[in-house]
Amino acid sequence: MAIIDKPRNKTYLIGNWMPSDQTTLANWMRKIIDKAAISHAPLLPSVQNLKDFIESNPKAYMFFNQMFDNADKKDPSAGLPQVRDYQHMLELFNVIMTHAPDFDDTGLVGFPFNAILDWSMATNAGWSAFLDGEVNVHLKAMLNE
Repeated sequence: MAIIDKPRNKTYLIGNWMPSDQTTLANWMRKIIDKAAISHAPLLPSVQNLKDFIESNPKAYMFFNQMFDNADKKDPSAGLPQVRDYQHMLELFNVIMTHAPDFDDTGLVGFPFNAILDWSMATNAGWSAFLDGEVNVHLKAMLNE
């Protein structure tokens, strides 16, 4: 088993899932957001199923709208690229599931889903949404795909 040497000037959050410095995360998010902006690909079936679930389940619809509304109010001074709403989130999911990751030795974004959900998942509505069993069934299907 090869050991991947992490850049020495980067520190990582517990578990090494994501870099602790916001610059690395912001640069990665900008790349994904730019790819989504020019993509005309239809949503993958599992992503479309999550979209259909959100839009047909009042509780999920409420949570997914509130979590992005609340995330916008968190530390606006950071100037980081953010996911605008659940539709944007789905577009970004579609990008990371249909594009190979770019090589980048400046920092690690080990689990792209976490990066996309970084701000919204840490809201009260985000906690509620991702504790919901039905939401997790759809997320599991996406991860399996």
